[in-house]
Amino acid sequence: MKYLAVTILAAAQCMSGQLAHADSTSKSAQYVAVPYADLNLAHIEGATALYTRLRAAARQVCAALESRELERAQLFNACVADALARAVAKVDQPLLSAYYRAEHGDRSGGRAQVARR
Repeated sequence: MKYLAVTILAAAQCMSGQLAHADSTSKSAQYVAVPYADLNLAHIEGATALYTRLRAAARQVCAALESRELERAQLFNACVADALARAVAKVDQPLLSAYYRAEHGDRSGGRAQVARR
C-alpha cells in the first residue's frame, strides 16, 4: 500500500502582530504529516474524513498561538485557516475542495481554489 501524506506548515512566531507565513525551508515551521492513503477521496465520506484530519493537524501546528487573549486568539485562528487552506490546495481533490468551500465560504482568497477537473 502506497503511503500518501500532506504536510501542514505553520510558523509559530508572530511579527508585528502579523502571522508569519512559513515556506518549506523555514526552520521555524512546524509540520504534521497527515496520511490519507486509506481514504477514497472520490466519495464525500473520504473527503470529510481527510478534512477532519487536516483541521486537527492545522490546530496542532498552530497550538503555540492558542490563547484566550483576543490578539493571540486571532493569530491562532488565522494560522489554522491558512494552514488548512494550503493543505486542501496541496491535496488537489475536487470533493475535498468543495467540502472546504462549503465549510468556509469563499473566504480563502483563492488559496483553496483547486481541483478543476
